[in-house]
Amino acid sequence: MKRKRIIPLLSALLTACASTTTVDYAQLDLLDLRNQSEQLEQYWSPRAPHAPQYPTEAARARQEGCVELYFVIDEQGKTRDISVSDASSRRFINSAIEAVTQGGWQAAPANTKHQPVIASLKLYFMLDPDSSIDCGA
Repeated sequence: MKRKRIIPLLSALLTACASTTTVDYAQLDLLDLRNQSEQLEQYWSPRAPHAPQYPTEAARARQEGCVELYFVIDEQGKTRDISVSDASSRRFINSAIEAVTQGGWQAAPANTKHQPVIASLKLYFMLDPDSSIDCGA
């Protein structure tokens, strides 16, 4: 009898983990630096840049692609409120998110007030460095 109760509960938990949250960035007091990587560098830089790990399934399938993320860098330099703007394949999303959250961010010398920002980052997953990947605009 207990087994019958566990399966629906486990199913509900797995479904919840697979869902994504939509973030209303307009409600937050942030400097919007999406698609402005040059300006992002004037405010924040990665403490320890972390290259994304290539997903094993994608490597076996010889699949290449990219993921574009939107995220907030808060006043402590922590990454939060991550959302996927675009992804060529779901296989790359977790690796991209992990790469963005590792290590945190350090305020640039000019960013003395540690201004929180919303930023975007496009990560490319390529098996061949000479590959040309079309990841949209």
